Amino acid sequence: GLGHLTDLWGIGTDSARLPRADEISSAIKDAEKWQISGNTVDLPDGVKLDLGAAGKGIGCDYASVILQKYKCKSAVVAVGGSVLLYSTDKDEVFTIGIRNPKGDINEPAAIIEIKACCVSTSGTYERFFEQDGKRYHHIFDPSTGYPAESGLQSVTVISSSGLVSDALSTACLVLGFEESLPLLKEFDAQAVFITDENKVMTTPDFEGLKIADSNFTLVN
Repeated sequence: GLGHLTDLWGIGTDSARLPRADEISSAIKDAEKWQISGNTVDLPDGVKLDLGAAGKGIGCDYASVILQKYKCKSAVVAVGGSVLLYSTDKDEVFTIGIRNPKGDINEPAAIIEIKACCVSTSGTYERFFEQDGKRYHHIFDPSTGYPAESGLQSVTVISSSGLVSDALSTACLVLGFEESLPLLKEFDAQAVFITDENKVMTTPDFEGLKIADSNFTLVN
């Protein structure tokens, strides 16, 4: 229910600005007053949804259905920050780069080798603006109405579900490393975290990750 909040900040548009504190509190006041029942969403008057945290992952799931329908053997489908790695060969291994948050899109901080799944990355570098020397990015903490400050630059989540990978990458960026671990375990997902200090951390027993940039250090 953060649609009004994202509109208020306007990050990623020409009207990006730092809102007043009273504007922010008003925008998040009714953010949680909506419910899901089956395939129906009950959206009270005045509440506006922002599906940016899950829409790309859902796109990957739809792509998987289409690939199955047409009996495709292998494919890589990118929908923004979410990627579907599709294969009917259970032994096929894909190589995916995790972007250096301070670098170009083609400059990976780390590389993962993994079998068919969905991979989604959320990062503070994706959309932002700067004012008075401070950077404001587009991923908001719903409890404060301000950009999340969890000590993380990016989170990459690996799951069999595009929806889960996309939604959790955003949630984990807000929660921070320690608080994310129980949530990831609940949904049987793996993750790679890059901290503000360029440290790379993963969920327990995650395999297949290699550091690709000497400015980053694997710490677990």
